[in-house]
Amino acid sequence: MFKLDFEIKNKFYFTLLIFFPIFYIVGSLFLNIIIALISLVFVVNYSKIKYDKNLLIFFFFIVIFFVINSIFSESRSYSFYKSLAYLRYFLFVLGLYYILYNSGGNLKKIVSKIFILISIFLVADIFFEFFFGRDIFGNNYGANYNRISGPFGDELIVGFFLFYFSFISLGLFIRYHKFNNKFVFYLFTVTIIYTIYLTGERNAFYSSLIFLILIILIEAKIRKITFFALVTIAVLFYFSNKFNVVGNKYDLSNINQIKSLSKERDTEDFSKFEKLSNTALNSHWILHYKSAFEIFKENPIIGSGFKTFRTACPKNENSKKYLCASQPHNIYFELLSDTGIIGLLIFILIFIYPILLFLKNFNNINISTKIFFALFLVYIFPFKPHGSLFTTSFATLLWFLYSINLYYLEDDKKK
Repeated sequence: MFKLDFEIKNKFYFTLLIFFPIFYIVGSLFLNIIIALISLVFVVNYSKIKYDKNLLIFFFFIVIFFVINSIFSESRSYSFYKSLAYLRYFLFVLGLYYILYNSGGNLKKIVSKIFILISIFLVADIFFEFFFGRDIFGNNYGANYNRISGPFGDELIVGFFLFYFSFISLGLFIRYHKFNNKFVFYLFTVTIIYTIYLTGERNAFYSSLIFLILIILIEAKIRKITFFALVTIAVLFYFSNKFNVVGNKYDLSNINQIKSLSKERDTEDFSKFEKLSNTALNSHWILHYKSAFEIFKENPIIGSGFKTFRTACPKNENSKKYLCASQPHNIYFELLSDTGIIGLLIFILIFIYPILLFLKNFNNINISTKIFFALFLVYIFPFKPHGSLFTTSFATLLWFLYSINLYYLEDDKKK
């Protein structure tokens, strides 16, 4: 009977792991279903889970803070509802940790193979849309934006998802198949990152370059081949831009700007440095950051309320001078404006936890774990745009990365 129950649980865990990326692609409704199921695993098995209890302390403080933040919010009931709903991600982190802890090596081997196949499918679908104007499912929602949407339809995040998911898949494959073929690693890396380039998602592409630099810094065994991959991508990037492969999507002139360089001087008079600095300072990202900072200045301790940037910005006389949107496109400015300095510090403490684990056990850490860790660092890297910390697609992948880092850092420590 015990053996039967164990087998049923393993099949259930296997199903959850396999369907996670599929449900992510299908949409938020299905993604929330699988988050709920993984969270339920924690609720049912919370007394059996072996993890650092400091995490629960962090999560407890977040619960208390969210309640206080909602009470003083401009949209009290909305903030309270959204903040309570966000707590599912902390259950999700611990539930996924438990699933990984209790899943056998053979199950993880199969999962790693299927994840690689899903990554290959996404690459094929992106190339299909690039050459034929529509993806395999007939989607072409990104055409109006000179972007590729792939199977995500009107949600233009296929490059973002491909970057993180494909390298998670590679890390799992390296770990459970004792994979050490450097040429295949090189080919996989170049193919994935050039495919991301083709999607037209600048943020995802630049994130992938940061990832390669981090791998070069923290993993000596694949340092040379990773550097060679980075050089290859730089060459491909140069010639692809020169021959207008993606419509100069990566040219500075195509970065959204709200103000012109100058009304008095011809742009030809500007040096490259002046053009670059003006493009950065007048981009819609920087203006969003300024708006968020103005909201923060009025509510420095606990912010304007959980997920209230979209409503607080137009009401703030200073912030609306810059640029308002649904979110400020940087998780740190979003935390400042919505949750104030207290909320920012709580989340920073949570983010620091796996970093401390990594530094403490650096010499015993597997290549695959270093890949997961580099992905996590890229995800929370402060000097780049982000999706909203409080939206399903962005938050889910963040906490998925967080959980697998916790598990594999602890797993490496035991060996």
